[in-house]
Amino acid sequence: LVNSSNWKSQYRRLKDAVKKEVDAHAFALLETGRFDTHEQALEQAVYTTVARWVHEVLRDFSAERNPVFLAEEVSVWPSIEAPGVLVLRMQPRDTNDLSMVTALQQSIKDVTGIEHSGPYRPHVTLGYFVNHFENREDFDEFKRLLEDFNRSVEQVAHRPGNEFVLPEIELCSFMSMEEFPVLTSFS
Repeated sequence: LVNSSNWKSQYRRLKDAVKKEVDAHAFALLETGRFDTHEQALEQAVYTTVARWVHEVLRDFSAERNPVFLAEEVSVWPSIEAPGVLVLRMQPRDTNDLSMVTALQQSIKDVTGIEHSGPYRPHVTLGYFVNHFENREDFDEFKRLLEDFNRSVEQVAHRPGNEFVLPEIELCSFMSMEEFPVLTSFS
């Protein structure tokens, strides 16, 4: 929703009521002495204030059931040539599941002014790349393994019962890859 690469542009698009709360929170954070600059305090205030507003959206959101997803493909983000994250891309099972997710996104946009920057692409993170490939042979082997993995995913993804039912939708915060404290959830 708000990440380190785009928090400034998201801040500019916040609705006035949300922006006022962010500004007040940033000022209070700066006074604590935990942040050296107004920009650092403002970044933290964007995260925490938007999280509170999303919490209210999730609290008030209603659906008959949680969305169901099907595995689509294993891919590398941002690209195979510059791998950063290995993900299992998911797709909503049907139009009802897509409608639930879209309605939730729209509710968040209505309250905060934040608009998702593209089509909804749910995923399961399988791993992070921490080293670069040493040589072309290792890279080519990785690509072959990824293709094999995708063939396996295709074989099992759409069998009956091979669905991902979200037990709950969570909004988490994380400053490191060590922990993901849940800020709020919907189920």
